[in-house]
Amino acid sequence: MADWRTGFRKQIEYCAYCPKLCRFACPVAQAECSETVTPTAKQTILKLVRDGALPFDREVGELVYMCCGCLITRPYCEHEIEVYPCFEAARAEAVERGVAPEAAMTFEKKWAQRGNPFNADLAAVLARHVSEKHHANGRTVLFTGCSTTHHFPDQVADIAAVMEAIGREFSVFTGDSICCGYPLLTLGHKEAFERQARKVAAGLRGAELVLSPCPTCAHMLKTRYRELGFALDARVMHVTEFVAENLARLTVRKPEPRPTIYHDPCHLGRYLGVYDEPRRILEAALGKAPLEFFEARERGTCCGGGGGLPVVKPETARKIAHDKAATIPEYGALLLATACPMCRRMLGMAGRETNIPADDVISILRRSLET
Repeated sequence: MADWRTGFRKQIEYCAYCPKLCRFACPVAQAECSETVTPTAKQTILKLVRDGALPFDREVGELVYMCCGCLITRPYCEHEIEVYPCFEAARAEAVERGVAPEAAMTFEKKWAQRGNPFNADLAAVLARHVSEKHHANGRTVLFTGCSTTHHFPDQVADIAAVMEAIGREFSVFTGDSICCGYPLLTLGHKEAFERQARKVAAGLRGAELVLSPCPTCAHMLKTRYRELGFALDARVMHVTEFVAENLARLTVRKPEPRPTIYHDPCHLGRYLGVYDEPRRILEAALGKAPLEFFEARERGTCCGGGGGLPVVKPETARKIAHDKAATIPEYGALLLATACPMCRRMLGMAGRETNIPADDVISILRRSLET
């Protein structure tokens, strides 16, 4: 990981001297109604710290965590600057200096209790939701990730049913390393992340194809592991990419009848560039194209669940999700579809006020295949 003072000079200076073209797009700034947490202001303060005009104190340490890592400002930037990588690097220094938010400082110790953010026995959860025949080692491996396994274990069975309908044999990654390590990295615990990445990479050795229902896991395994020196030999795909390639093998018998709108997950869209595949799956499962938000695809707005924001600023994360969920009735939708467990959880909880549930694209497809 680059030192933020030297490795992100262009990003810091371009943002510091920018006329704030992206300020209206930042979900954290919108939720906080604060000029200080806009991308421009945060980068300007980091520039002042870098130049020695301000100390890297607790106030700065708190500020660099006011970001959900959604990259939504990139499409609005004339220079396509990505601000989050700089904040991620600065967070590692904040933890090292002991000036990060308390929730971030103590996160590694809590995570280490069970090797995941939820202090849960995720291997036991998988054992209850996955057939024994999928526990053996295989060339195609399903890496469920901690969020899917903990919050939506039934979705694992849905994925298995779709994979079996396609006719693809696979195994499920189990054990004590089900978390890809993203929560550690985004909250500033770089060394703990590297230890976890080594374990996961070793556990996936021998696989030819790794699938994940979590866009964050898919991005980490495909891109960040390679960037940080833990490259996998296997091809890595999000589950929707694989299923979309094999839609011709499936027969929809019972299309989902409810008007359904699709939410683009940040890590699936702006990070991995996957926009069409989930829509193709939904069109098959619905019998028609899904409804679209006004701001969709590369400009799709965030659910508030990324960048460790729910850990350090849960009320801000909930406000972001609430603001998006509140717009769903305007489109005439009765169901929200997404392809990310965190988006499903954040928008599902927020959607309770409007009585509009959130579900995963693959789970919707699985139901449509049933007689």
